Amino acid sequence: MTKKIIYAKSTKQEYRKFLAVVGFIFVTATLMSTLISFRWEDWIRWYLGSSLLVFGGFKLISFDSFSQVFPRYDPLAAKYSWYAFAYPIAQVMLGGFFILDIAPGFRNLLTAAMGIFGLISMVTNLERQGPSAQNTWLGHVLRLPMSTALLFEDGMIAAFATILLIAGIF
Repeated sequence: MTKKIIYAKSTKQEYRKFLAVVGFIFVTATLMSTLISFRWEDWIRWYLGSSLLVFGGFKLISFDSFSQVFPRYDPLAAKYSWYAFAYPIAQVMLGGFFILDIAPGFRNLLTAAMGIFGLISMVTNLERQGPSAQNTWLGHVLRLPMSTALLFEDGMIAAFATILLIAGIF
């Protein structure tokens, strides 16, 4: 059974909700990373953990819609249908890995790869569809255009996970 897809709308209220979510993640990362003493690596780890849990959770809230729409703009999900189902679960699991500080090399590499691949997929999709591309899977929580929410999410995840990956090498 196909669920009704809720389409994006760019209103000030939707952007306020998005900024509130990002602000919550930022405050959470700052508080948790300063409990003992501030280290930038811990702040990034808490930011990524919180971000992956929150945005992965949004996808799980709209799991049916997400699994239908994700293959439209993600080439890996278009080729392998199981990937559309596994992606939000993997995001939540990786969020837990960051928060619990488990398997840093593996989680940083996998998260950087997912973020970079997601960012490339989003840019390619936006070039095809333009800035009005719809982000339907967040429709139950945030009704923003794909260009706003996903570029921010994938960009931050790719950048921060890559920074942690490089920092772990040196």
